[in-house]
Amino acid sequence: MQITLKGKATQVSREQVRAFLHAAVAVLSYHNRPPLWPLVVRIKKQVIWKGRKWNGLHCEGRIELKADLSPEDMLTVCIHEVIHACIRFPKGTVEKNTSTLTARIKSDVARLAEILLENTYQRAAFLAHTKLAYRAKGGDHYDNDQYDSVGVSTKYHRKGE
Repeated sequence: MQITLKGKATQVSREQVRAFLHAAVAVLSYHNRPPLWPLVVRIKKQVIWKGRKWNGLHCEGRIELKADLSPEDMLTVCIHEVIHACIRFPKGTVEKNTSTLTARIKSDVARLAEILLENTYQRAAFLAHTKLAYRAKGGDHYDNDQYDSVGVSTKYHRKGE
């Protein structure tokens, strides 16, 4: 999913906003609710629509976020607006359904965002080095380090096991 982020928040880093957005998209996409459009997210000093000030706004893939939101409010508004970008609820239930779903998935999105945020620059370096430093000596081959165990277990077993 492509998310273009423009602008800067005053209380939250760009990396954290990106993590909030990508984590929200990941949760919704996992449950077959991906965004209906590529997302362009603008962080602005003020978000005004129909003469009123808002913390966030979504319209056909364009999301606007108020720059001075606290970290907790920025997470909430990111999730809320991403839900608008991913799901069409019946008229008359849009905000109730969106805000209820925001409340329900907020803790999961926060946990995923924290993982995305952790080691951001180390992963960026790994990605950059794939073009520069991971030259195959002696011909192309698999790096057996990919099979090192990280402790994966299964939660949902198949029937009969």
